[in-house]
Amino acid sequence: MTQAFRRVLATTDLEATSDAALLCASEIARGAHAALGVAVALPVAGRKLSAGDAAERLYDHVRVVTGRERHAFHAFVDEGPARDAILARAEDFDADLIVTGSHGPASHERPERLGSVALSIVRDAGCSVLVCRTTAPRGPVLVALDLGKSSTPVLRAGAAFAQIIGSSATVMHAADVESPDVLVALTTFFSGTVPSGPDPEAMLLLAKSALEAEVAAANVTADVVVLRGDPKRVVINKAESLGASTIVVGATTHPTLARLGLGSVAEAAVKRAEASVFVVRSPPQRAG
Repeated sequence: MTQAFRRVLATTDLEATSDAALLCASEIARGAHAALGVAVALPVAGRKLSAGDAAERLYDHVRVVTGRERHAFHAFVDEGPARDAILARAEDFDADLIVTGSHGPASHERPERLGSVALSIVRDAGCSVLVCRTTAPRGPVLVALDLGKSSTPVLRAGAAFAQIIGSSATVMHAADVESPDVLVALTTFFSGTVPSGPDPEAMLLLAKSALEAEVAAANVTADVVVLRGDPKRVVINKAESLGASTIVVGATTHPTLARLGLGSVAEAAVKRAEASVFVVRSPPQRAG
């Protein structure tokens, strides 16, 4: 397996609410033998700190949370709005993964589990993003695939992530079999060999065959599940029933399936799922 991550960037506000993301990023970097960067944006939580004072607080905070000394990570103190500073730093650091926290558990009044800065990072980053929940369950990694051309990178990234954190993996596909768009997509996947009007159960069997073929081709060991229904709802429900620690999902989707709203599965997961969410993008192009 090729190296999954080479440069991991963690974000922190030097508060306990972001410590889960910081610790997770450190463990991923250690398991993947990757470089770790830690970024903080000024001002921090409304406090007026000089860049020098913020750097010292950052070094101390990372040491306390992760056990890493100064030489074991790259410290970045940037000024400006957090979203802009983090995205610029990720590009400059050549990060292939940003690890960030969320604002905490949802409530009836506010069902979203993600703050505006974290959500904008997920939407706009040029690399993969892992949103860490402080209270995420400790079950398996759930890798949700759409059977489009982006499935293989998502599957490989999810399998590598599960291996790094020492977790089992479940690979799933959710199919809204009532939609004609699913039939079109399956016909494309099977090079036009799907009958013109198979019944829903036949379509689910075809989708499972496609998913099993994808998993076998990637040489991944995982449980394989195909479920019927709206993917945004089914993926989150499956993660809850498994007690999944992390949902892995692509940032993009099969173009034919875009009309079903599958492109919003990632956003629905990062907003509402109890699990942490790993949104996979193709790695940035590196010079040389």
